[in-house]
Amino acid sequence: MAPESATRTPTPLDRVFLWFVVIKGVDGLLELVGGTALLVIGPGALGTLARWALGQVLAADPDNALAESLRPGVAHLTAATTVFAGVYLLIHGVVKVVLWWAVARHRYGLYPWMIAVLCIFIGYQVYELAASWSWALAALTVFDVVIVWLTVIEYRRHRHPARVVDGADERSHRDQELVG
Repeated sequence: MAPESATRTPTPLDRVFLWFVVIKGVDGLLELVGGTALLVIGPGALGTLARWALGQVLAADPDNALAESLRPGVAHLTAATTVFAGVYLLIHGVVKVVLWWAVARHRYGLYPWMIAVLCIFIGYQVYELAASWSWALAALTVFDVVIVWLTVIEYRRHRHPARVVDGADERSHRDQELVG
């Protein structure tokens, strides 16, 4: 039997969910690469590479605000922070890639696990934002919240399949209530 999503016309909310999941999957792959690089390269080589790159940028543009804002972080790289960041990126990347895979394979039973793990990450990210504000982390957190919200909606759809009422899909009425 074909999955339900293959037999019905996707709603605008379905398309938004799929685009967010694709972006999240690509982001997850980048996090896997970044986390692996952090763990393999190590803080010494990473610090040397980062100082060299920042030196190149600042030599070309001494007023580069981004490079100036990164300089203190590069100066304080330790083995513990590098390992923590590498492990964090690896786990976060795995969760995103598994979510992408679960959506692609219609593995709806994995959605609650993905929601729970992302909520744990969101909680930690909010804690970090309270301790030290970062626009990048704030944007990542908002993106994660949107992914959780869309995943909950999608999970509910597949957990409670729509009934056809008077020729209309009950799900479309439910979608309007959730977003409107």
